[in-house]
Amino acid sequence: MYDPATFVANNRATALPVTFLGNWPLVSAEILLPGGASIETKCFIDSGASGFTLATPFTNTNHVLESVRTRVSSSAFGAGGESKRFAGRIAGLQLGPYLLQEPVAAFSPDTTEGILASPDIGAMIGGEILERFTVTFDYPHHQILLEPNAHFSSPFLEDESGLSLLAKGADFRRFECDDVEPGSPADIAGLHVGDVLTAIDGHPANELDLEKIGRLFHQTGRTFRLTIQRGRTTLEVRMTLKERL
Repeated sequence: MYDPATFVANNRATALPVTFLGNWPLVSAEILLPGGASIETKCFIDSGASGFTLATPFTNTNHVLESVRTRVSSSAFGAGGESKRFAGRIAGLQLGPYLLQEPVAAFSPDTTEGILASPDIGAMIGGEILERFTVTFDYPHHQILLEPNAHFSSPFLEDESGLSLLAKGADFRRFECDDVEPGSPADIAGLHVGDVLTAIDGHPANELDLEKIGRLFHQTGRTFRLTIQRGRTTLEVRMTLKERL
């Protein structure tokens, strides 16, 4: 934390002007879709979110579902309830002078409530984008400062399992399967909706969280031994990850 009156920005950082929609901080960006379309839009910066998600009006107006060559699906839960979520690679995201190539974008054609239903934004930018920069939030001067770090050029990876988990329980450490994508590694392994994931390679799942589990499942080609509770039955299955995007 710095005193705004004395703060001096790093001269290697680029300042992006910030406007506010209510209390939502917005920056201008260009979203590059497959096929060459480049759309300038406002993006909501959310440091508490994990990914990069296109708003439903933007998705539908710009026919994102049709333009993305390969996509995977799952269910998503938020303040607006459950919606069908897809993920696919777009051509790029331009933030000021910085072009992030082939990021994985999540999008839903049917979100009806919350910020992702707003026609005033094109996308929500979360941690998978922000972690590639040193980010300074300078709201008194209406700007966000970005300085690329060592992760800037790292490839964008996606959970390759096809397994959608919900964190339940008082401590959110009970991981219940709410969706299995047909034909995915999770489906091939025999996982079912309602299964509870209790261990990964013998390591208790309740010592992890959803983000850590998702990052484990980014490893294309790796085989995991999963311990599953299905009703009163404990099962062990093997799941081999394959590239889906």
